[in-house]
Amino acid sequence: MIEELLSDIDGHSLDLEQRRVVLDESDFLLVIASAGSGKTLTILGKIRYLIEIKKIPPTEILCLSFTNDTVSHLKNKLWENYHYEIPVYTFHKLSLEILKDASFSIAPSDYLSYTTYEYFEGIIFAYPKLIRWLLFYFHRNPFSFKDYERLKGEFKFQRFVLELLSIMGKMKAEGISKEKLITKKVFFWKERFLRKLLYVLLLEYEIELRSQNLIDFDDMILLASESLENAPFRNYRYILVDEYQDTSNIRFSLVQSIQKKTGAKLMVVGDDFQSIYRFSGCNLDLFLRFSDYFKGAKLLKLENTYRNSQELIDIAGKFILKNKNQLRKKLKSSKSEFHPIQIVCYRNEKDSFFQLIEKLYIDGRRKVMVLGRNNHDIFFVLSKEFFYQNGNIVWKKHPDLILYYKTIHRSKGLEEETVIIIHLENIENGLPNLRKESRMVSSLFQVHDFYPYSEERRLFYVALTRTKQDVYLLTSQSNPSIFVRELRKIIR
Repeated sequence: MIEELLSDIDGHSLDLEQRRVVLDESDFLLVIASAGSGKTLTILGKIRYLIEIKKIPPTEILCLSFTNDTVSHLKNKLWENYHYEIPVYTFHKLSLEILKDASFSIAPSDYLSYTTYEYFEGIIFAYPKLIRWLLFYFHRNPFSFKDYERLKGEFKFQRFVLELLSIMGKMKAEGISKEKLITKKVFFWKERFLRKLLYVLLLEYEIELRSQNLIDFDDMILLASESLENAPFRNYRYILVDEYQDTSNIRFSLVQSIQKKTGAKLMVVGDDFQSIYRFSGCNLDLFLRFSDYFKGAKLLKLENTYRNSQELIDIAGKFILKNKNQLRKKLKSSKSEFHPIQIVCYRNEKDSFFQLIEKLYIDGRRKVMVLGRNNHDIFFVLSKEFFYQNGNIVWKKHPDLILYYKTIHRSKGLEEETVIIIHLENIENGLPNLRKESRMVSSLFQVHDFYPYSEERRLFYVALTRTKQDVYLLTSQSNPSIFVRELRKIIR
């Protein structure tokens, strides 16, 4: 019966590595699932094995993932194929379930942004010393409120506010209290000022939440973890966590609390090569040191890729493993492409993009995924030949060509026969993004990976591995991305 089960998971027969994961009985298991290695198929197989062979009731298997899309995809697969109704949650939905008897409302996702901008518009006048320091920080007259009004309309100030919001969001995701901002001795006046400003912004945010009886998503996860100590909870016997490389400290605390409360076995699945959300609080250390947090944990790898060619994963693997902190893998594929990575140099990016699209169309390509580092990068390649709306690119001359745009972050989990990565220039907002972290960010957030552009390197790896056939790198002829320069050396 086991062989029959393993040979028909969603119409596919599991390979040897996938079968090892499904049959493993470890209390704690870390599964490193390479890009295109059949991760979802393996999770489905594990669930079937637990229910049909180990006779665990579906309601005693908890599945966690990070987005509504991945949760819906897994729930639909389980119901359509096997009529299983299993608790599959995002961390936020699970927290809400745990706190269902509490009386509060959920704050809008942009509430921190809203209260921060409100602060700079009016509340800041209750802190005249902070206004003076703010003006001094921007080399303005610290005693001129007119200078402050002018400063608010400038781009550099808007970027400053966005950086503050990024730091606060990351603090919330990592469970760092506002008190940590002012308890550390700091010798540089700029950092002292920024810490004080962030403390006040978070204090005002908390006051606003309490006055409206609101709770934000991060605090909800923390509260759910704390409430598990004394509250009754469903007796889960197995916990499955997908995309574990994207775990933040507060999400980890919730998983750990549930495991301790229930004594459930735990399997987490992910790929350290594809950890690209440090900016939103992801702590890759929780993945890399899994066995330190869960003693006696076992590690298994899914190293067969069914998406990429061997030639592509050889190149992409050499590129990502220049960072010695990444876990070693021997990626394998039965597919072969002679030149899976094509570098296209441009003097005029719009012209080169149009010529490439024309060439692909003549070659019979009818669907293309276009990737960029930032939302606005698509406008560097669009010309009068194209119509663009809601991520869809329409070639006026040949509307039958399906040409669509995604940022690399939003492409994760997707695949396409042909991929184009655009605007690869050696500039601040290019790929890699050349902006350095501030001293304060470095001091607030623990960093164990000091390899240059480590997160950006993983982001580029994700982009390269979206293709099932070939990927075209559109790069500046006079100022190419340093990643493209590296690839040239590897390809030779």
